[in-house]
Amino acid sequence: MSTNNIPACKISIPYYNTTLVDVIISVNGSSLLSFPLSVVSSEPKIINATKVNTTGGIVTIIGANFGDRISRVNSVFIDFYNCKIISMSVPYQVILVEVNSGVGTNISMNVTVDGRTSSVNLFSYHAPVITEVHGREEITVIGSNFGVIGTSVNLTIDSQLCSNTSIINNHTTIFCTPSF
Repeated sequence: MSTNNIPACKISIPYYNTTLVDVIISVNGSSLLSFPLSVVSSEPKIINATKVNTTGGIVTIIGANFGDRISRVNSVFIDFYNCKIISMSVPYQVILVEVNSGVGTNISMNVTVDGRTSSVNLFSYHAPVITEVHGREEITVIGSNFGVIGTSVNLTIDSQLCSNTSIINNHTTIFCTPSF
């Protein structure tokens, strides 16, 4: 496109932590025009995040506008917990953080880069997995991703809710008394 017979050009500018950049237009090595350009960087955006076991671990966050180096990432919050930022495996797009133990699905998550915070995205821990069930009068369930001692847990057997249900070994063992 052109206006008044002056050719137009499109300028693509990578992410910057600044509001003003110098633009120099040159043709065949000769500088024709130099001017400051006001730039507004886009807010970070979370596209996806990997799940982890309830014991916690490393979460890979995939998104956009995370900056060109890890020092630009100010914080990553999952729920109200500030995660430890580990690394940036792909500039602008992929960061790795360490998540504490926890349970649940659809937990709020956001990333702040250079003072700009992403809109809220959702994070989930892996769902519980049952590998063994023992007992009759007292039931012991063994598996993974149950949470820690003190976590509220419900267990249903043959459509009957167990009473006295509790986690007796962090993340791996539940005990209950059947109601039937």
